Amino acid sequence: MACAGLTGCIGIDLPDSAPYLADCMPPAAQAGEPAPQALFFVSTDLPDCREGNLRFAGFRHTAVTHGLSDQISELGKGGSTRAFTEDAWLAMLRQRLSAGNNDGRLLVYIHGYNNAFEEVLDAGWLTSRGWFSGVPVVVIRWPSRASATDYIFDEGSINWSQEQIDRTMMQLAQMDSRITLVAHSMGSRAAIAAVRRIDSARPDLSHKVERVVLASPDVDRSMALRDGGLLDAMQADGRQVLVYTSRRDVPLALSRDAHGYARLGSSNCRFDVDPDARNLPKGELCHLAPERDGLAMVDTSEVASGTWFRHSDYLDSCAVRADFTAFLREENSFPLRQRVERDGKIGYVIDAELARQIAGCGD
Repeated sequence: MACAGLTGCIGIDLPDSAPYLADCMPPAAQAGEPAPQALFFVSTDLPDCREGNLRFAGFRHTAVTHGLSDQISELGKGGSTRAFTEDAWLAMLRQRLSAGNNDGRLLVYIHGYNNAFEEVLDAGWLTSRGWFSGVPVVVIRWPSRASATDYIFDEGSINWSQEQIDRTMMQLAQMDSRITLVAHSMGSRAAIAAVRRIDSARPDLSHKVERVVLASPDVDRSMALRDGGLLDAMQADGRQVLVYTSRRDVPLALSRDAHGYARLGSSNCRFDVDPDARNLPKGELCHLAPERDGLAMVDTSEVASGTWFRHSDYLDSCAVRADFTAFLREENSFPLRQRVERDGKIGYVIDAELARQIAGCGD
């Protein structure tokens, strides 16, 4: 049997967890003072302490880990990662939220498929870098195998983790917080589900999740954009929703092949549910949506990152980073965007020439 694309042929043997956990320190019950750059994290992944430091193995674990890490490999910085009891972790987060002039801002990051823990920490740090100084960051880690061919494994594991993701988001919404939720790729499914759980179970807390960014979302596009669909449901209490899409995103093209229909993070028209959209001339974009206050559908194809995957433009592309930073900083002007209209629907495109002129971006 031939194997290609997002899935492998051989099943994964599940490990005995004992050797992974044997050298792990027990969670600290005493709240401390986190380092200024430390990221808070919650993980449903199997802890791995075989090399002396806390990492995660990419397998599901029945116990949830709450921790802090100032390990940032993107900067070549070592740092440390430590687990805490849930109570101590929550106490430290509340302390950080109330400190300085943060005004309750909190950034939550949910990663996508094919991500090791170190990559998730880097993405969480990079996501917050252009925002206000001192904003605490909570990274939600679920068990990704960190392999391009383990898509089905990752898809099952993020679904398995949804209950804990919902619980964590509910805890954060119950704090004195103003949440910006950023989700990448497959993580967008978990983000949407968690926000909808808050909206249905605790509508009094809906306003706490002020803004949501779905970057390259691996979500069914028709389910998201149709009337009364996922994006309509996400816009409770004036919530702002920003979606980054691209027709050049390779993993989303493979996901489209696996699922049969277009993904929300793709602006390609070829696999749209609507036959009229499929028959549009080549080069037309299908990320457009009815105009709604607080919703921005932004195509990044013209300024896609130079990597082969082109799946993380919001971090890898200079122009998209500039647009993303403007959103995080709650600016009202997005000068790199060009408005696109067709058949009563609108969207935006990050313009490459404007990016060169205004932001000095050459990518």
